[in-house]
Order: sequence, then C-alpha cells, then structure tokens
Amino acid sequence: MKGRNIYFLGIAILVVVVVLMQFHSVRKFNWKPTFATKDKEPFGCCLFDSLMRKSIPSGYDVTDKTFYQIKNDSTLKNSNLLVVTERLVADDEMTDLLEMVDSGMNVTLVAMAVEYHWMATLGFQIYGPYFSVDELVNYTDDEIPKGNINWMPTKQYPGLRTFNPPEMVMLPYFSIYTPDESEDFEAVVGTSDDDTETYFDEGDSDYEELPEEVAEDIVTEVEANVPPLPRKEPVEWTYHAYNGTIEEYDETTNEITQWDRLDEPEVVVASRSYGKGKVVVCTTPLLFTNFGVLYGDNVDYLMRVLSIMDNGKPILRATNFEGAMGNYEYQEAQSPLKFFLSQSPLKWAIYLTLATILIFMIFTAKRRQRAIPVYEKPVNRQVEFAKLIGTLYFQKGDHLDLLQKKYKFFAETVRRLTGIDIDDDTERSENVQQLASLTGMDKAEMERSLKAIRHYASGAEKLTEQILHIYIDKMDEILSKFD
Repeated sequence: MKGRNIYFLGIAILVVVVVLMQFHSVRKFNWKPTFATKDKEPFGCCLFDSLMRKSIPSGYDVTDKTFYQIKNDSTLKNSNLLVVTERLVADDEMTDLLEMVDSGMNVTLVAMAVEYHWMATLGFQIYGPYFSVDELVNYTDDEIPKGNINWMPTKQYPGLRTFNPPEMVMLPYFSIYTPDESEDFEAVVGTSDDDTETYFDEGDSDYEELPEEVAEDIVTEVEANVPPLPRKEPVEWTYHAYNGTIEEYDETTNEITQWDRLDEPEVVVASRSYGKGKVVVCTTPLLFTNFGVLYGDNVDYLMRVLSIMDNGKPILRATNFEGAMGNYEYQEAQSPLKFFLSQSPLKWAIYLTLATILIFMIFTAKRRQRAIPVYEKPVNRQVEFAKLIGTLYFQKGDHLDLLQKKYKFFAETVRRLTGIDIDDDTERSENVQQLASLTGMDKAEMERSLKAIRHYASGAEKLTEQILHIYIDKMDEILSKFD
C-alpha cells in the first residue's frame, strides 16, 4: 500500500472514531431553572408547553404580556392563568393579578417561595428549603430518593392516588397563615449578595439573620410602603395533595386516619376562592418543566393540578412578570449556522456542499503527471542579428558610426587571433610586417589599407557610401585570410 493511501485511511479512521465518541458521549445538561418556553434543558418548559398544547382540550398558550396587559386585553379575560416560577415577588403586579381573580379568572400559582404580601393577602405561606441542583445531578435515576404526593379523592378523581417524584424537587410545602397566628410566620430579614433587603422564611441558611430590633424596623417600613390587599374573609383553603406516607386510609369516608411519622401532613397543592375567581397554590414548580413531564407518572399529577381551576376556559401561562427568574431572561443562542441547520432545505444544501468539497479534495490530492516538454536545439542567430544591426545603420545613413564599429570589431578580432594591436603606433611597422606575413598580402598594400581605414574612421574626411563599402570589404578580406 502506498504512503498516500495509508494517509487517507488514517484520516478516515480518525473521523469515524471522533463521530462515535461524540455519538456515545454523555450530554451535559444545564440544570438552572428558567421555565422558558424555548428552553430545552431539564428545567425549561419547551416540552412541557408543547405537551400541554396537545393535551388540554380547552386550549393552552404561552404569553409574554404582563399582568397589567392581560387584565386590559379583552381577548384574554376569558382564560385561566398559570404562573410558574421559583419565587413570587410582591409588587404592583400582585394587585393586577388579584383584580383579575376577583373579577372571575382562575389562577394557579406554582412557586417554591412567596413574599410577605402574597401571604398576608391570600392567607398562606410556604415552608421548606430551596431546590439544590447539586443534589439532583449527583444521583442516577435509580438512586434518586422518591417523595410521596398523595392526591385526595374527589368526584373527578375518586380513590387515593400516590405519586413519587424526586424528593428534593418538592421539598417546599404549604401552610395557612392567619393574622392571629403570628408565630406561624416570622419574617427574617437578610442581606443577599447584592446587598438588597428581602424577606424569607425561617431556616433559609443562605441569608444571615439580623438582630430582632433591626428586623422589626425594616418589616414595619416595608409593610407601610407596600401594604397587603384587603383579605377576602373568611379564609377557607381546600387541600388537594399532601407530601407524606399514609398509614391508614378509610375508603368509605375518604379520610386519612393516620400518617406515618407526621403529625400534620405537608400540603403541596391547595385552593381557595377569591372574589368571583379561584386561586390554586402549588409548591412543586420544578415538576412543571421538561424534566417533570418526563419523570415517572408526573403528567397525571400535573393534569390534576391544572384541572382544579377547570371551568372550560383555555389556560394561559404568563412568563413576563417581576421575579419571573429565567422566564423572560432566557435567550436562545442564535447563530447564522444554527438558523441554516434549522431549515431543512438549507441544511441539506450545506451537507451537499461539504460532501462536494470533500470529494474534490480527495480527487485533486492525487499527483498529476505533467507532460514532458520537447526542447529544440538552439539556433545561432548572431549572424542574423549582426546583419539586422548593419541594415539599421545603413538605412540611417550614419556611415562614420558604422565604419567605426566595424573597425573596432576588426581590431579586436586581429588582436584575438594574432595578438597584434594594430592601434599601437610605436610598433606599427613591425605589426604591419607580421600581418602581411600572416595573410600573405603585400606589406605596402597592407600598410596603405590600414592607414586609409584609420583615417576615415577618425572622421578627418567625409565618408561616402562607396568608400564605406570599399573599406568594409577590405577589412573582411584581411579577416578572411586568417581562416
């Protein structure tokens, strides 16, 4: 096998090995919760939203409009609203949202944590630490600890139903908050990395607790600036799902008589009426994601949560609100190549172009046999050149210049052939004698001819064409005697 073939074979094997390694390599996922509709990572909502669009008969859509825009959009008023985020932030948007609920819209709030004014207005709070990505990614599917979400029997879903999502995903749980039970809600004021003051539940280890007198002053100031909305009394919450293990259950009365190791079960889904509408609170937002719909039988759990506000109206998921985390911050990476690859015709055009270039490189890499040129024997053109130059001088009519060049050529040729310098006046007689002897010419004639040639070559007398021919022929005659 030639070296060239070995080279191509090595490249082909290397390409195959790289492709196989990429094909079998484990994909690295980004586990940051974004809840973005274009995010295909585990805690995005691309697959979740697509599944909901195909599964909910009344209709499902995602909007980037704010609560204020939704409230004033007459085409969206006849909808149920779904809000999925890590933390619900209390600000002016809460007023817009609850005004929609008060006017008859049903809203499902799915969050791990809420700020004070949500709890003070609706009468609930959420306990529990935040989700830890590091814990989840270090487990395999078989090793992930499973939780126990027990769905209470209803007319729509008779019989007890237990779901087992990953334990660390649904840690937060729901509790009712009433003004006369202030010990159930103790606001802890902390300083975050950007030195902003925020409210968190007790036990949030990521924030440093401040002295009690400082915390009370800050709580009073914020409560004065952002007062909660009027409470809709009485506060009556309906519990739908609990986190815990059921020890005893009475199917005739649909009541749980004993929980295992829990005095009070941890509520993860609850609902209440607010004005003409209904508010549903769910503490497992990470199940409303791509990961959630693919893990176990969580789809059934998600459908049950959404069915609580079911009144035949389409569901609208809002993604543009304060504290929406990655919902509106997420931007899908775009590049010209990614756009081309997303379009089937353009993608195949790129593939065919690359294949054509590869084939061209393979075939042009071969060494081409160059034709051997045929070289002819060089032709001596010196005589022709001399004749050409002489003709030019003759046509010009410069007889003196032509005679001078001829004489220089004549003297140089004599010197080269005989070693005699005919321009040396000191030894002129001896030189003439030697030339006469070498050429066989008469000495007197030789001396007379050389003297005449030098005379006319010096320009001492006008040179005619006839005299030019005579002395050029004379020099040719002398040179011919040396052959």
